[in-house]
Amino acid sequence: MSTEQPISSSLTKAEQIETAFRKFDLLPDSEMALKRAVENISSINGEGKGTFPKKFSNADVDVTKTELRKLVALSKKLADHIEEMHAPAITVMLDKDFRFKLSAEIRSTAANAEYSLKNLDHLLSSLVPPEMLKTDKGGRRENSRAKATSTILAYYYKNLTGLRPTITNDPTHEKSKPKGPFFNLVEEVFRILELEEKPEHYAVLAAELYPLPNPPKID
Repeated sequence: MSTEQPISSSLTKAEQIETAFRKFDLLPDSEMALKRAVENISSINGEGKGTFPKKFSNADVDVTKTELRKLVALSKKLADHIEEMHAPAITVMLDKDFRFKLSAEIRSTAANAEYSLKNLDHLLSSLVPPEMLKTDKGGRRENSRAKATSTILAYYYKNLTGLRPTITNDPTHEKSKPKGPFFNLVEEVFRILELEEKPEHYAVLAAELYPLPNPPKID
């Protein structure tokens, strides 16, 4: 590994990320790949929580049925309300076809939801992967941005160095901190991007995407 260079706080995020990668012995003719890596990683926005809203998470069959039933009821209720609106309210909507167009679309949504409810078992088995139906057990949810960042870092680490991203731990200590060049890169880039999540968990997840190949079979 090449001699480490101190990272100055006066450098831009892109320059700091490039410096972090140049601590490694990069493969020949990797300058263009390094440039792409720096551009992609430095564009990650560290603001906000970095997680998908819980409403986009997985849910079990009972939750799915409840949501569809609610959609049917609310759609019909809204369509009824639109169709019963008086002339002044319709007029100030500035769309003379508002009553008929929107009411028809909403009733179509209600009909689709009713069809989905009636054929739910078939639709779930043919369209929805099993893991999507797992119940959200609560607790702290995985940070999508931190996971994506560590995955991107693992990809570029392997392509720029030719080495598998690996994590090492002290086997004599159960709660030892991960170590190794790849973990150091993840830790440093998390700091540069000002990601609040701890890098240990996400570095391990990214490294697991590059397992050792199976040994060849001996006849």
